Amino acid sequence: MPHRFSLACLLLLFAVVPLRAQDVDAIAPITNFVAIQNARIVVAPGNVIEGGTVVVRDGLIEAVGANARVPYDAYIIDGDSLTVYAAFISGLSNAGVPELERGAYREQSDSRSEPEPDRAGIQPQRDVRTMLDPSESSIKALRDAGFGAAHVVPRGRFLPGQGALVVLGGDTPSDMVVRGKTVQFAQFDGALGVYPSTPMGVMAVMRQYAREAARRKTISDTYERGPNGNARAPFDPAHEAFFPVLDGSQPMLFHVDDANEIFRAIRLSEDLGLNLMLAGLQGGELAVNALKTADVPLFVSMELPKEMKEDSTAADYVPGTRTPDYAGVDAERDNLLARKRAAIARADALPATLRDAGVTFGFSTEEVKASDLAKNLRRMVAAGLSEDAALAALTTDAARLLGASDVLGSVERGKIANLIVSEGSPFAEKPDVRMMIVDGRVYEMEAKKKGAEPDSSLNPVGSWSIVVPTPEGDQTSTLSLTGSPASLEGTVSSPQFTAPADVDEARLEGDQLTVIFTAPQFGRLTFSGTLTADTYEGTVSVPQLGSFPFTGTRVPN
Repeated sequence: MPHRFSLACLLLLFAVVPLRAQDVDAIAPITNFVAIQNARIVVAPGNVIEGGTVVVRDGLIEAVGANARVPYDAYIIDGDSLTVYAAFISGLSNAGVPELERGAYREQSDSRSEPEPDRAGIQPQRDVRTMLDPSESSIKALRDAGFGAAHVVPRGRFLPGQGALVVLGGDTPSDMVVRGKTVQFAQFDGALGVYPSTPMGVMAVMRQYAREAARRKTISDTYERGPNGNARAPFDPAHEAFFPVLDGSQPMLFHVDDANEIFRAIRLSEDLGLNLMLAGLQGGELAVNALKTADVPLFVSMELPKEMKEDSTAADYVPGTRTPDYAGVDAERDNLLARKRAAIARADALPATLRDAGVTFGFSTEEVKASDLAKNLRRMVAAGLSEDAALAALTTDAARLLGASDVLGSVERGKIANLIVSEGSPFAEKPDVRMMIVDGRVYEMEAKKKGAEPDSSLNPVGSWSIVVPTPEGDQTSTLSLTGSPASLEGTVSSPQFTAPADVDEARLEGDQLTVIFTAPQFGRLTFSGTLTADTYEGTVSVPQLGSFPFTGTRVPN
């Protein structure tokens, strides 16, 4: 199973309802003008217009100000008591890109040491614009969270392809795309079962691949300058797609999962002369100086560790604490809980730490559950990041780092009409967003629908033996649930795990049980299936591999 998984976004803060006929979530007014009148307008962090008007025409902002002229045939939105913000921008996302089919990157190869490029995850010629699906639920989920645009990259391993900046609305992929071939995306997730399968292997192959591409580029350039007497360079779409990376015209965006990967990506970029961008940045507090010195565009993941339900009486973690006998077990346990609490606090404070060090960044939503985005943002603000700094990271700074300040990031004339219309701050504990406007289309919000009540005859509390058949054989784990059918908690243990994994979310809706957890060393998995008194059957979603059937049986007490 892969080291890191990415889940399609789930439903976040709000849900939307019906600007054009085919976009079923958008309102379809009879005019191409939309005007929000008498609203508080946050043009950009620290720049506010009270009682102003925003006029939108054909998807662009036509006028902003206290005295903006409203066309007689405009679709009017009464902005009294409402605030208008620029819609958020995700610096790295998979929104609109369907999950990979089951078994992707698992097919057999003639050679484990020299596999085919696709099998090794080397696919730089792929273009995410050919993969976009406007009907993908992840687009609506991210839009409902206040995001109007996203920097989207392909799913896959190592070098999965080229990204694009898109708006989160439209009927066709062409409607969505703002700019294509924005970056070459890379990550330290090696191939599955073949070389390169480790970060060191990825680094070695990256160096070799860059040299091969440079050689082909030299031959190609020489032939173009004077074909007479010169050999033609054999055409290779993967190597040719890498040419813009070598000459610096196309950045390489590396997703990094920890401090070691941050240092590795920076070293690679220095050695190969790459135009580097970084996203993810978990553990970035250990590499602040290196990030400041590198001075490259950064996008901090909005994924945070699960908050602790159980706290420690120990004030601070004391390294090296060991219990000499059973009488000291509680003290050692409290010390380890204090260590965990401190690690969670550092993760919450990473954006504030970077801001205090003078490092500019945006945010990444890749791999984050949409339902966690607003909550995690509030945790970051509570840990020291000001609301203005958070808003800048989501709007003006994100647009600048992506080279899109001319079209996105603020409420100004001539920019794409991507707007949040809310009553109060979108950072509030219970934000009241009335509508999203994306590319000029109006998406009104409706109350979030509550799922079905648990079947009163079913109780999933207890232990379950779960079996998942895979190409490597049956994978067995034990799901242990506590609490009540309406409020479930639990753990998942497996011989493959170094430690039991806490269940992030477990819910019973009717007879449908959903369990989501992050497996140590593997990533986030989602089990969805039908529950009876003694059986639990359905599918487990593994984004890099697809979905696998599973069967579960209750373990007698």
